[in-house]
Amino acid sequence: MVDYAFCRIPSARLFHLTGKWMVFGESRRLLSPPAGDWEIGGVMAGLTAIVVGFLVSLVLALLSLVILWYADRYEKEPVRLVTLAFGGGLIVAPLLAWLLELAFGVPRTLAPLLLDRFPLTGPNYTGAAIDELAKWVVLLAVTWRWRDELDDALDGLVYGGVIGAGYALAQASVYYVQLLGIASVVRLDIGTIWALALSGMLNCVFTGVAGALIGYGAGLLGGRGGQLGGALVGLVVAVLYHLGWVAVVRQGVPGPAALSAALITLLTWAGLLFLVGVVLWALQHERAVIRWALAEEVQRGVLSETELRQLLTGGHRLGGGERAKLAVELAFAKWRLAQGRATPETVTVLREELQTRKAEGGAA
Repeated sequence: MVDYAFCRIPSARLFHLTGKWMVFGESRRLLSPPAGDWEIGGVMAGLTAIVVGFLVSLVLALLSLVILWYADRYEKEPVRLVTLAFGGGLIVAPLLAWLLELAFGVPRTLAPLLLDRFPLTGPNYTGAAIDELAKWVVLLAVTWRWRDELDDALDGLVYGGVIGAGYALAQASVYYVQLLGIASVVRLDIGTIWALALSGMLNCVFTGVAGALIGYGAGLLGGRGGQLGGALVGLVVAVLYHLGWVAVVRQGVPGPAALSAALITLLTWAGLLFLVGVVLWALQHERAVIRWALAEEVQRGVLSETELRQLLTGGHRLGGGERAKLAVELAFAKWRLAQGRATPETVTVLREELQTRKAEGGAA
């Protein structure tokens, strides 16, 4: 059973968790843990706990960014755009959320999602919706401005997940900065620090789902209309997903407690499994595009059958060959041309450059 102790800290909802006990902040008086309680992995105190907690959240956010970028083995997103999206999630989206919450008088939500599990106040559904709206605005701005980078759901997933990782880091940063005001009494165990950081990655799931739908609308339905339609559906799905998660973790469902716990696990993992499914499906789609687009180039003698097979089976090893990169660019340029999103001149330039590299003896 979890014991609760309440106190008040000005202008902040702060939580002090160690193992099974926790103190929710509302004054500068913090209570000691109940006798006989237990702690996970040892407790760190004061500034050490705060710094370690922040570093764990930072490393996890950056690791998520790298994993998302590497997920697309055939046509990786430009590093500058991925970095821009991460910065938008880290800075722009939190500022926008704060302004919206201020305008509508909504309690601030810029804190690790793990804290939604604890009943300081009623479920903040409006705040959850504002979170998703703020991230969605950044996602739409990036994908609308650089529309040509969206070829399928995987591209949108990458941008959405990266923005979510930035937002998670912003939540953790605000939380740990607030804890600096009571650093002398802070105690956090390793299990809690890890749980706080891991819960923030749900932002990658929520916004990644929205991004996948934007990418699907833009790349496979075609045109600005498809992108906007996918964006609107993505916003609705992300908001409903986040609201459902908040409702279950705060209010549970009728029946045994184990049922609510199982539903929380389902909601947490369902989105992640959906994103994994999107990655696998998108990679299959990209292989099909490469096979379709470059079959003509094999007939033209621009590529050999062996080079095409290497592209289809070793996409993650393409970085070593400039002709391989050009071949993939040519394939997706022809795909965009078929959708009316590229010009014949673009295809011709890439084909000629690929032929030039072949004449110079470059290997794919």
